[in-house]
Amino acid sequence: MKKDICVDKETNVVVCISKKIIAKTINGNECFFPTENECFGYNAIMFPVVKDVEIGESVKSNEYCYTKEKGFYPNPNWSEPNKYGVADETVAEIIADNTKLLESIGVLGGAK
Repeated sequence: MKKDICVDKETNVVVCISKKIIAKTINGNECFFPTENECFGYNAIMFPVVKDVEIGESVKSNEYCYTKEKGFYPNPNWSEPNKYGVADETVAEIIADNTKLLESIGVLGGAK
Protein backbone atom coordinates (compact mmCIF):
# COMPACT_ATOMS: atom_id res chain seq x y z
CA MET A 1 0.00 0.00 0.00
CA LYS A 2 1.35 3.46 -0.91
CA LYS A 3 1.51 6.08 1.83
CA ASP A 4 3.34 9.28 2.69
CA ILE A 5 6.09 9.31 5.32
CA CYS A 6 7.96 11.94 7.34
CA VAL A 7 11.61 11.10 7.90
CA ASP A 8 14.00 12.64 10.42
CA LYS A 9 16.54 14.49 8.26
CA GLU A 10 19.45 13.68 10.59
CA THR A 11 18.80 10.03 11.42
CA ASN A 12 16.57 8.83 8.54
CA VAL A 13 14.14 7.45 11.14
CA VAL A 14 10.56 7.25 9.89
CA VAL A 15 8.61 9.40 12.36
CA CYS A 16 5.22 9.34 10.66
CA ILE A 17 3.32 7.13 8.24
CA SER A 18 0.04 8.46 6.86
CA LYS A 19 -2.36 7.90 3.98
CA LYS A 20 -1.68 11.51 3.05
CA ILE A 21 0.47 14.24 4.55
CA ILE A 22 -0.53 17.82 3.82
CA ALA A 23 1.58 20.99 4.00
CA LYS A 24 0.48 24.08 5.95
CA THR A 25 2.33 27.27 6.74
CA ILE A 26 2.26 28.27 10.41
CA ASN A 27 3.98 31.47 11.57
CA GLY A 28 5.97 31.51 8.34
CA ASN A 29 7.22 27.93 8.76
CA GLU A 30 6.18 25.14 6.44
CA CYS A 31 4.86 22.18 8.42
CA PHE A 32 3.48 18.81 7.45
CA PHE A 33 0.41 17.26 9.03
CA PRO A 34 -0.75 13.68 8.70
CA THR A 35 -4.40 13.64 7.63
CA GLU A 36 -5.24 11.14 10.40
CA ASN A 37 -3.96 13.48 13.14
CA GLU A 38 -3.99 17.13 12.20
CA CYS A 39 -3.25 18.13 15.80
CA PHE A 40 0.39 17.13 15.43
CA GLY A 41 2.68 18.56 12.78
CA TYR A 42 6.27 18.18 11.64
CA ASN A 43 8.64 20.97 10.68
CA ALA A 44 9.33 20.58 6.96
CA ILE A 45 13.03 21.42 7.31
CA MET A 46 13.76 18.78 9.97
CA PHE A 47 11.25 16.16 8.80
CA PRO A 48 10.97 16.06 5.00
CA VAL A 49 8.07 14.17 3.44
CA VAL A 50 8.42 11.34 0.96
CA LYS A 51 5.18 10.86 -0.96
CA ASP A 52 3.59 7.71 -2.33
CA VAL A 53 6.04 5.18 -0.90
CA GLU A 54 5.19 1.48 -1.07
CA ILE A 55 5.07 0.35 2.56
CA GLY A 56 4.96 -3.22 3.79
CA GLU A 57 2.79 -4.14 6.77
CA SER A 58 5.81 -4.73 9.02
CA VAL A 59 7.10 -1.14 8.63
CA LYS A 60 6.29 1.00 11.68
CA SER A 61 7.21 4.53 12.74
CA ASN A 62 10.43 4.74 14.78
CA GLU A 63 11.23 1.05 14.19
CA TYR A 64 12.40 1.72 10.63
CA CYS A 65 14.58 4.18 8.75
CA TYR A 66 14.18 5.21 5.12
CA THR A 67 16.35 6.61 2.35
CA LYS A 68 15.57 6.69 -1.35
CA GLU A 69 18.76 4.71 -1.98
CA LYS A 70 18.24 1.96 0.63
CA GLY A 71 14.47 1.98 0.98
CA PHE A 72 13.22 0.84 4.40
CA TYR A 73 15.64 -0.76 6.84
CA PRO A 74 15.50 -1.51 10.58
CA ASN A 75 16.41 1.38 12.88
CA PRO A 76 19.62 0.21 14.60
CA ASN A 77 18.83 2.40 17.65
CA TRP A 78 15.27 1.20 18.22
CA SER A 79 14.43 -1.09 21.11
CA GLU A 80 11.16 -2.45 22.44
CA PRO A 81 9.77 -0.01 25.03
CA ASN A 82 9.46 -1.31 28.57
CA LYS A 83 5.97 -2.06 29.90
CA TYR A 84 5.88 1.19 31.91
CA GLY A 85 6.41 3.47 28.93
CA VAL A 86 9.21 5.41 30.64
CA ALA A 87 12.97 5.50 30.13
CA ASP A 88 14.88 2.44 31.34
CA GLU A 89 16.98 4.76 33.53
CA THR A 90 13.79 5.86 35.32
CA VAL A 91 12.78 2.23 35.96
CA ALA A 92 16.26 1.48 37.34
CA GLU A 93 16.06 4.52 39.64
CA ILE A 94 12.64 3.47 40.98
CA ILE A 95 13.92 -0.07 41.63
CA ALA A 96 16.99 1.28 43.44
CA ASP A 97 14.86 3.62 45.58
CA ASN A 98 12.44 0.83 46.50
CA THR A 99 15.30 -1.55 47.28
CA LYS A 100 16.81 1.01 49.68
CA LEU A 101 13.41 1.51 51.33
CA LEU A 102 12.87 -2.24 51.78
CA GLU A 103 16.39 -2.61 53.18
CA SER A 104 15.83 0.27 55.62
CA ILE A 105 12.72 -1.37 57.09
CA GLY A 106 14.31 -4.81 57.26
CA VAL A 107 12.40 -6.54 54.50
CA LEU A 108 15.56 -6.99 52.41
CA GLY A 109 19.22 -7.36 53.27
CA GLY A 110 20.92 -6.77 56.57
CA ALA A 111 18.91 -3.91 58.14
CA LYS A 112 17.46 -4.74 61.53
